[in-house]
Amino acid sequence: MVKEIVKDDPIVAELAVSHPGVVPALERLGIDYCCGGKRKLSEAAAASGHSLEEVACALEEAEAESVDEDRDWGHASLAELSDHIVATHHRYLKAELPRLSDLFDKVIVAHGEHHGDVLVPLRNTFEGLREELEAHLMKEEQILFPLIRRREAGEAQLAMFPVGEPIAVMEHEHDSAGQALASMRGISDDYALPSDACPTFHNLYHSLQQLESDTHLHIHLENNVLFPRALEMWNAA
Repeated sequence: MVKEIVKDDPIVAELAVSHPGVVPALERLGIDYCCGGKRKLSEAAAASGHSLEEVACALEEAEAESVDEDRDWGHASLAELSDHIVATHHRYLKAELPRLSDLFDKVIVAHGEHHGDVLVPLRNTFEGLREELEAHLMKEEQILFPLIRRREAGEAQLAMFPVGEPIAVMEHEHDSAGQALASMRGISDDYALPSDACPTFHNLYHSLQQLESDTHLHIHLENNVLFPRALEMWNAA
């Protein structure tokens, strides 16, 4: 029997917003809930190679185990949510992206001779992603997020600002980041380590998978929570 949580075959992104505790399970199952989250759960489950019943069980288990501090960001202020994104996800990227570049350098020196056919294109894709993300964070922190905070604080003159335009740019860049992450997973054959991988190689692949998970959650909070609520606020003005 299909579990209660998915009985109406919800849109994946909407499910992730209304039940934040299921997000880790969606990640483990390989179900896209951010950039590609606008489809029905049954369709997403089939695309990821899982039955709807299997997905339902995993989601209900994750929901039952989710801790009380899983914040419902759909009801927080937009200032709180944007501050959380900056303090959690932007801060993580600013520290992790340079560290991953250094790890790539070390692993390619040690393993490039035998595994350069994977490591070189993987690093090239990562560096393109890094460049794009670093510019993206700056635009959000210096332009879009301050606008959202100011409008929420009551600056009426901002009601005429076409906020949909910068939001559309951010969403386009999110799509590009999602494609880069998917490409990296493909290049690395789902981060399959060779038999001669050293501890640094292990660390690199583990860290890249953490980057993928954190970026998926980061994009979800913006695409599916912050941006729709900001647009609603502007449209209500």
